[in-house]
Amino acid sequence: MSINKEKLAAFHNIKMKLLDMLSVAQESVRDSQSEANSHIGAMQSRYDTFKEEAQYLATAHKIRSIKLEGSIKDCERLMGRLSNDTLVFSRVEPGALVIIGDERNPSSEKSFLIVPDCAGERVSIGGKQALCVTPDAPVIKPFIGLEEGDYPEVFEGDGSLGSAYVKSVR
Repeated sequence: MSINKEKLAAFHNIKMKLLDMLSVAQESVRDSQSEANSHIGAMQSRYDTFKEEAQYLATAHKIRSIKLEGSIKDCERLMGRLSNDTLVFSRVEPGALVIIGDERNPSSEKSFLIVPDCAGERVSIGGKQALCVTPDAPVIKPFIGLEEGDYPEVFEGDGSLGSAYVKSVR
């Protein structure tokens, strides 16, 4: 199986998890709003604490739903790009499998798949175990936009990668 097909399968699984998370968030919005609507307050005051807290919770779930919808769209865009078997990533960006090496310790390398959401998952791609990270993750953020062989200006990540560089981008 090609690297892009393996990444496509990983992104499909991520999209399914995001859809499940979206369903839960939308249900939470309904529950929180229903809770807020059930509180009137002793004096029908807009300062009813329970009502306000339920409203804040409903709003927080709405914001989470919007973010999840954006992540799902990002995932779908990446899946569309990855469905082209000739796609080759040349720089560190979402959708890329990135191997970060250390010139002082060649056996110490880390593999990352850059995803829009659902970070923390481990996937096997190209015979390597890769950790899914978002572009904002501290461990990958200094490398975003770099190409193979590039060194970040500042890297304050894992101490085991003292002189880290982009070993490969696939």
